[in-house]
Amino acid sequence: MAIRIRYSEEVYKRLTKGLCGSLVCRLYEEKKCGVGVVLDHRLWDGDIHYKVGWIISPYIVHKELKLKEWVSFSTLFILSRAKEELS
Repeated sequence: MAIRIRYSEEVYKRLTKGLCGSLVCRLYEEKKCGVGVVLDHRLWDGDIHYKVGWIISPYIVHKELKLKEWVSFSTLFILSRAKEELS
């Protein structure tokens, strides 16, 4: 059984600062699959989720069905981070 990590509001803000527009890929069994752009983020039930718009879908069967989806923070790898947001 996996141990579930719950993130605080402070950690969430730090991890997601300037992340919208970043290039990411999906991690599946330690392999990088697909390429997408972070569109949004949320803290949901103590877990961080990113809304990703897939440029190259990581799914073989559902390529057209899952062009945008909410993905858990722990299953993504950041390829290129967007610039810091201006305050």
